[in-house]
Amino acid sequence: MKEALTQKEFVEKYNAGQKEFTGVLMQFFDVSDMKLHDLTIKNSEVLFCSFRNCDLKNVKINDCKIYLLNFYTGMAADICFDRCDIEQMLFDTFSFKSAKFIRCNIRWSGILNSNYGNVDMSTSSQYKFFTDLSQVTRRDMEDMIKITMQDIERLDIGLRLKVKEMIRQDIDHYNLPNPEDKKDSYGSMRTGADSPLTYGEVKGLVEASFGAYNKPENYKSAKHPYERKDKYK
Repeated sequence: MKEALTQKEFVEKYNAGQKEFTGVLMQFFDVSDMKLHDLTIKNSEVLFCSFRNCDLKNVKINDCKIYLLNFYTGMAADICFDRCDIEQMLFDTFSFKSAKFIRCNIRWSGILNSNYGNVDMSTSSQYKFFTDLSQVTRRDMEDMIKITMQDIERLDIGLRLKVKEMIRQDIDHYNLPNPEDKKDSYGSMRTGADSPLTYGEVKGLVEASFGAYNKPENYKSAKHPYERKDKYK
């Protein structure tokens, strides 16, 4: 079992000189504007984390499970992912000097608005890996939302509430409109009561985390059977 490491603990330990983290659970981090140099993360789980405008140099991420990891802007020189299982990871408007994904299993991920040519993925398997939003179809987005919804609903109550809070923060951060099916239930969710995530909430999470907020009109489609005005049941 992985040892839970909070964002505060990670920042304090890194700033105190610790550069290697092994066997840890890192989740719901939002680290902005950090210089992360000579950092190694091994045999760990990195879930629902965002690294905005970070300066990465000589970073090694080995034998890790990665889910919903986002890098919005920033730069990387000599970053390497080795034997990682990766799902829904996004680099957006990112500058690479050199990057390698070695023997990784990568699904539903992308590198957008970035110099993708400096990234070596030749030894990794890729499924639904995007380098431009024009490659993403409506069906892709619907499938991604469905998969994400199923994954989140398997979490315990505390983690589901954390995901909801992350969705609300993304809506505020990117000035996104509230999903249609959230209009009646959004206020009641702020009370802290646990209600199942709606289709619209997960749609907002996926579109924000995958950069679809840049071109929301690309993913408009007929109303999904999960989308309705009452709460999802």
